[in-house]
Amino acid sequence: LNTTICHEDDSLRSYVAKFIEQYFKRNHIQYKISCCPSLHNLTTRFHPIDLLFTDIIFSDKTEMSTLLKIRKQHPSMMMVILTNNNEYSDFSYTHLRAHETAANL
Repeated sequence: LNTTICHEDDSLRSYVAKFIEQYFKRNHIQYKISCCPSLHNLTTRFHPIDLLFTDIIFSDKTEMSTLLKIRKQHPSMMMVILTNNNEYSDFSYTHLRAHETAANL
């Protein structure tokens, strides 16, 4: 399972990576974990990503458009959005699909 953790905070990225790695090992899941500090890094990657853990706010800016671009490039990718921003506290897959439809993606 090719997993990417994308967050601008190095310590949080590292913590999430360790947590996920422990889970995969405990459940005998083959995995590869990579990390990046920005969603923009993912728009130029060519290796497959099966599972993405990401924040949606980077440098105090919402990266919804970048997330939608990634979704379009990798429609089968599973995404888990980790954020403490109240604006997205009720965000769900349904919301992401609605944004895609609104953007004609």
